[in-house]
Amino acid sequence: MAKNLIDLTLFDSIDASEVLVLTPNLRLQRKFSKAYGMAQQEKGMSSWRSPQAYALDSWLTDQWCELQDQGYTPAASKVLVDQNQLHALWSLIISNDSTHQMDVINPSSLTAPAISAQRTMDMWDIENYDFLDGQTLETESFRRWQSEALMMIERRHWVTPEGRTKLIIKAIQDGHIPIPPQTVLFSFDEIPPLFESLFNAIQNIGAVITTIDSRATPDNLCKVPVKERADQYTLAARWAKAALELDENATVAIVCPELSDHRGEMEEAFARVFEPQYLLPQTPRYTLPFNFSAGVPLSGVPLIKDALDFLSLGKANASLSSISALLRSPYIGSSEAELVTRTKFDLKLKNGHSGTLNLDGLLQTGSCPAEFAKHIGNFLIHTVNAPHKQKPSQWAFHFGKALETLGWPGNRNLDSEEYQALTHWHDQLDLLSKLDLVHTECSRNKALSLLRQCIGRTVFQPETADSPIQILGILEAAGLNFDYVWVMDLNDDIWPQAPKPNPFIPISSQKSLGMPHSSGERELAFSKQILDRLISGGREVIMSYAEWDNDKELRYSSLIHEFKTVTMDGLPLASVDDYGQLLLGAAEFYPIQDGQIPIADLSEVKGGTGIFTAQAGCPFSSFAKYRLKSSEMPSISLGLNHLERGDLIHHTLEFLWKKLISQENLHNLSPEEQDLLVNEAIDFSVFWLKGKRKDLGDRLISIEKQRLYHVITEWLVVEKKRAPFIVSECESRIKTSVGGLPITVRRDRVDEIDGKRFHIDYKTGRAAISNWAGERPDAPQIPLYAITDDKPNTGVAFGLVRRGESSIKGISENGDVSAGVIPADALKVDLPHTWDAIKTQWKVSLESLAKEFIDGVATVSPKNKNTCVNCHLSTLCRI
Repeated sequence: MAKNLIDLTLFDSIDASEVLVLTPNLRLQRKFSKAYGMAQQEKGMSSWRSPQAYALDSWLTDQWCELQDQGYTPAASKVLVDQNQLHALWSLIISNDSTHQMDVINPSSLTAPAISAQRTMDMWDIENYDFLDGQTLETESFRRWQSEALMMIERRHWVTPEGRTKLIIKAIQDGHIPIPPQTVLFSFDEIPPLFESLFNAIQNIGAVITTIDSRATPDNLCKVPVKERADQYTLAARWAKAALELDENATVAIVCPELSDHRGEMEEAFARVFEPQYLLPQTPRYTLPFNFSAGVPLSGVPLIKDALDFLSLGKANASLSSISALLRSPYIGSSEAELVTRTKFDLKLKNGHSGTLNLDGLLQTGSCPAEFAKHIGNFLIHTVNAPHKQKPSQWAFHFGKALETLGWPGNRNLDSEEYQALTHWHDQLDLLSKLDLVHTECSRNKALSLLRQCIGRTVFQPETADSPIQILGILEAAGLNFDYVWVMDLNDDIWPQAPKPNPFIPISSQKSLGMPHSSGERELAFSKQILDRLISGGREVIMSYAEWDNDKELRYSSLIHEFKTVTMDGLPLASVDDYGQLLLGAAEFYPIQDGQIPIADLSEVKGGTGIFTAQAGCPFSSFAKYRLKSSEMPSISLGLNHLERGDLIHHTLEFLWKKLISQENLHNLSPEEQDLLVNEAIDFSVFWLKGKRKDLGDRLISIEKQRLYHVITEWLVVEKKRAPFIVSECESRIKTSVGGLPITVRRDRVDEIDGKRFHIDYKTGRAAISNWAGERPDAPQIPLYAITDDKPNTGVAFGLVRRGESSIKGISENGDVSAGVIPADALKVDLPHTWDAIKTQWKVSLESLAKEFIDGVATVSPKNKNTCVNCHLSTLCRI
C-alpha cells in the first residue's frame, strides 16, 4: 500500500475542527482525507475529529448556497448559470453578429474559445479589456461579443462561477462567511489571481493560511525505450500485473498524457492481460478491474447515440444506413423477439439498393415486422403532430415521449453502464429545459441541435468499484501517491505540450501575465512542475517513450534526459498466454469424417457462371453460396455501386449494337450522328436504372451521364480500330449444361468475323488473359462461353471499358481480330498453343469443377491468399 507522504505535524498542536483544508480537486481532497485517517491510525487512535476538507470548487458552492439561504443581498437575486446556458448565450451572440469579419465556416465553433477567454480574464481578475495590449481582428470581435454577453448576463441576473467567487470574497470581507482560524492549502501548484484574492481575503480577516504538500523521492526511477507507441500499453499492463502478483495490496498508476485519445486501445490491452475472457462474444458486459480517470463522450455511448439518431428521423428521407441501424438497434421495443424478421427485412431493403427512404415509405414496404411497424407508426404520429416552434423545455418533453413511442430503451434489462447512461440522458433533457432562458422558441431541428451540443460537452464516466490499478491523465495523477507509477508517451512531441494561446486575448498580454498555454517557456515550467509531482508520487516510477511512430523516428522528452535507461528485458513483466491458444489446448478433439453430400436433384440448383468461379476459387465457398444459400450482406454506398455502374455500361452497349449491328455502320456515322446515338443509348440505360433506383437525384444522374458518355466514346474508338465484324448477339441468355450441371449463361456479346464467332466479355475493372489459365481458372465466364457455343468460334476476349484504359485483351486462332488479341501460338501463359487445344483444356477443367460441385466436394482449399481476403464466409469457414 502507498506510504503516507504528507507531513501532518501541523495538526498535532491545533484542534482539527478549527481547520479548513482546501485542495485543487476532489481527487486530492480524497487523498488528504485518507492520509489524515492513516496518520491517526498510526497513532493508535480508534476515533478522531477530522478537519473540514473540501475541493475548492465544492467549498465555493457550499458558501454560495449559504449566502443565498441567508438572503445576502448581493447574492440573493443572482442565479448561478450553468455551462450549457452560458454556451448557448455566447453561441447566440456570435451567430447573430452581422458585423464580424472573421472568415469561418461555422461561427458557433468560436463559442468555446470565446468563453475560455472570458473565463481566463475573470480568473486573472481583468475587468477592463482596455487594460490589455495589442488589438487584432479577433480581439475586436471578442470585445463586441463580450460587451453584449455581460449585458445579457446582468439582465438575466445570472452569475458565472468566477463572478460567484468575487461575491464570496466580498461576503468574507463583510463578515457574512465564518472562516476557521486556520486554513490549509494542500497541493496547489499554481494559484491564479482571482483565488489569490480569495485567500488574501481569508487572511485579512485574521485566519492563518498554511501550505502543505506531499513530496518524496522514489526508490527507483528510470526511463524505458519502447519500439512503437502502442507497445507501451501491453507492456505497462504486464508490468502492473507483475506488481500485483508480487503484492496484492499494492497500488498502481498508469499515466498517459493523451488518455482521452487512446482510452480504447489501452482498455483493450489491459483487458487482454487481466481479463482475456472479456473479449469473448458470449461474455456479458461487466466492470473491468481497472479504473479510468478519463471518461468517454456521452454522445458515443451506444444507448445515447441511438437515441439521438432516432430523434433525427422524421418525415424527411433518411439514409439506408440510418434505417438499417434503426432495424438492428437493441434499444427499440421487441428487438429480441423480432431479431430474425428485422434482419431479413434489413436485407430486403439493402438488396433494393435504395440510397434513401423515409419512414412512411418504410412502413409501406412489404414484410415490415409488425411490432417494429407499430413503433415507427406511433413515432411518426407523435413527430408529425408536434408544433413547428416551441420552448426548449417543451421540446425536451417531446423528445422523451418520442423515444417512448419507439419502445426505447428496449425490453431487455439494461446493464450497469447502460442504466447510468440512461440517468445521464434524463439529466441532459433537464439541461435542455433550462435553455428556455436563452431561446424563447425554436424549431425541432434547433432544439435537437441544442440537445446534441449539451450531450457533446458531457463526459460519461461510469461509476465503478475502487481498483488497485488507476489509469490516469497526467494532470489527474499529479499529486497523488501510489506504490508503482508508469508514465508513458514522454516523447518531445507530446511533453512538454506546445503552447496554445487563446486567439481572443492579445498574445503579448497573455505572456506578460503568465496566462495558461501562452508560451513555450510557461509550458516548459508547468511541465517540469507536473513531472516533479509524478516522480514524487510513487516508490517505483517508470517513464517510457516510443522510439518510432511507423517510419518516423522519435526522441524522448528533454525533461527525462538525466534518468537512467532500462531496457524492457530489465523490467519485471508478467507472462501473458494467448487466450485463444489456451482455449484450444483445453478443448477435446474428435475426428470427424469430412464426407461429401452429392446433389440429389439438379433441377434445384440455381446459379450460372458464378458456381464455376466460386468452385475454382474454393470449393467450400461454392458449397456455402449455392447450396447453403449463404449470401453476403449488401453494402450501402453513396450514389451508385460498382455493380450498378457496370450494368449501365452493359445496357448502353446493348442498345448501341442492337442499333448499329456492324462495325461498318459505326464507321458510316458522322460525329453528330454518333453523339446522338450514344446519348440515346445512355438515356435508355438511365431509364432502366431509374426504374430500379427511384431515389436518384437529377444532379447524380447528370454526373453519371457525363461519365458514361466519355467512357462509351473512348470504347467506340477501340471498336473502330478492330478488324471488320458484325454483332450477332447482345446480352443473350442460354440454358445449357457442363459436365451434367445445368446452368444459365448470359453472353455479353458475340461478334461474327469471317464467318466465325468471337466472344466478348465486358469488364469495367481489371482483367488479364492469365485469368483463364490453369485447372482452376480465376475467370471461367469466357471459357464457358467458348465451350458451350455449338457454332464455330475463333476466339474470346475481355472488353475493358474503363475511362482512359479502354482496350481489348484476348486469344484467337490467328490474332487478326484486334490489337490486344494474341494468336494462340504466341501465348506466354499456361495454356496450349492452338485454339482447339485451349478449348479442350477448358472443357476438361470446367467439367471437373462441375463434377466436384455435383458430387458435393466442399473442402476448404482456397486457390490463393486473395480468395480468402475477398471472401465473406470467415465466420462459417472451418479454417
